[in-house]
Amino acid sequence: MAGRASLLRRVGAHARQHLLISRSFATRRPVRSSFCAVVGVAGAVATGMLTASFALTEAKKSKKDSLFHAVSIGDLQAVETIMEALPDIEKQKAICGRHPGGWTCAHLAAANNNEKLLRYILEHGGDIDTEDTYKCTRNTPESRIEERKQFNRYINPRVSCVGWTPLHYATAFGHVECVALLLELGADPTKKDDKGYTAEHYISYSRDQPRTHEMLGAVFAHVKEHGSTMAASEARKKATRIKFPLEEKLRSTMVGQVFPILTVSAAMRRRDNGWVDDNKPLVFLFLGSSGVGKTMLAKSIAESTVQSRSPSDAFIRLDMSEYSHKHEVARLIGSPPGYIGHDQGGQLTTKLANCPDAVVLLDEVEKAHPDVLTLMLQVFDEGRLTDGQGQTINCPNAVFIMTSNLLQDQIRAHSENGLLRPPRDEQQQALSTTSLQSPTMLNVNEQTETFLRDVAQPVLKYHFKRDEFLGRINEMIVFHPFSNDDLGDIVRMELQHWAGKARERHSMNIKWSPTVAEHLQSGYNERYGFRSIKYAVQRRVVNLLAFAHERDIIRDGCDLLLDTEDSVKEGGELSDKKRIIIKDVVNREIVEEKKEDTTLWSKLFR
Repeated sequence: MAGRASLLRRVGAHARQHLLISRSFATRRPVRSSFCAVVGVAGAVATGMLTASFALTEAKKSKKDSLFHAVSIGDLQAVETIMEALPDIEKQKAICGRHPGGWTCAHLAAANNNEKLLRYILEHGGDIDTEDTYKCTRNTPESRIEERKQFNRYINPRVSCVGWTPLHYATAFGHVECVALLLELGADPTKKDDKGYTAEHYISYSRDQPRTHEMLGAVFAHVKEHGSTMAASEARKKATRIKFPLEEKLRSTMVGQVFPILTVSAAMRRRDNGWVDDNKPLVFLFLGSSGVGKTMLAKSIAESTVQSRSPSDAFIRLDMSEYSHKHEVARLIGSPPGYIGHDQGGQLTTKLANCPDAVVLLDEVEKAHPDVLTLMLQVFDEGRLTDGQGQTINCPNAVFIMTSNLLQDQIRAHSENGLLRPPRDEQQQALSTTSLQSPTMLNVNEQTETFLRDVAQPVLKYHFKRDEFLGRINEMIVFHPFSNDDLGDIVRMELQHWAGKARERHSMNIKWSPTVAEHLQSGYNERYGFRSIKYAVQRRVVNLLAFAHERDIIRDGCDLLLDTEDSVKEGGELSDKKRIIIKDVVNREIVEEKKEDTTLWSKLFR
């Protein structure tokens, strides 16, 4: 390890001397054929080489856009400022976030030869092996192509770079220092892009300078001679997991549901640290009523644990109501040879072959045909699946999550009796310590185990009629209905969501009084969960804003306050019900409706 680091430092010193000389190089080469078209010329430092069209006004850009802009121009100080302004729980999400074009901050820094910025990104949770998903087709809009031009001055924006890691970019552009840094920190040199090429393949595509090729070749040869960088990569991943616990990531996207978050995080921690069966994937069964966060938690797991892939590859969702007939099993694994569609592959096997460590959501599994469950027995037990062509797909690192509404009435009844749900302060303490060892939490955990054994298991066995299927599930996790505190958080999240849209689309600044949040909580329905609050906000707030905006009662750029007042009955008496009103923050006056719209306006007050 010490010898490798020494070589990397020596190579880096040669690279600095070489790059100082190469800055004076200003000629361009004709674009090569094949994949060489990605790079016209590489070797000159591209930091700061951006056109004026990319210089957007900072005030109009989101934090994510500002971060990409700062990385593109190589402004480390601006990146640090943006990161310091973010909550700790959002920092890794921001640094790993993807541009709409598919690339990340790590790709930008590597392509533009900014070693210090690349090191900062990786030290703050950036994925060292993250894959670019940029793909240019006939339907790619010109605006996206223009954005790609700002990615790097010397890149051909009309060539796709699907699967390129930061190491691919650094190698193709001849950035020896960045290549040495990436390999020293544990980048995987065997990782292949969409065309099946490793980063080493692109040494010859960098600038035709024998010294550049020699140094790049020496770095990769040293890695081959002294073994792979897997040990360094695993150590770095472990440090990242300790610095950014999975519980914190999941909590940032979830409301309530402490037990599901802690249970899933504990299982993922076992897998990440090698305390699992190598051939068996993790299998979860999420139980609860509609709208309590089962699908949201599955998506959050995919975003937090499979960051090297695009969200569409990392998260595979299958609505099992579409597989309620026996013949639809072929859609999952593909038709056998000789049948129509045999060359198209299966909806599950094709995606798993592309991303073997994906999170697979089998939504409403109780609606699937029994033969579908028979098909899943093999993959749940041995981590492999055979498609219609006879090809075996190995996926021991995949995570399979099934959801079911079968026990929603029983879970609701037990939650109303004070079971299965600990007090809020105990939940927060459990999340902060990532532990269920307090007396209250242990008691709730025992109640949950009793519920699963005495109530859930008989119902599941009666429905699925297969012990071998239920026996392959690692964890059965109960999602309880939301508490009043949870409802307050959900209402605030929805109001913040629409306030953000109003600010982005209409330059409006919207605030609300505490009574508005309390009033909107009354729209909660336990059977529909989060969705009932979402629709209540749309009916009672967004409808009102849209109507007032259409009639020019409120205009773009205004400051508004949402408040409540007592409703008035037809006889002029005050009602015990509240209605939401809009106030102008500047004049502190209630926005008045136009007389000709009084009837329609009054219908919008709830």
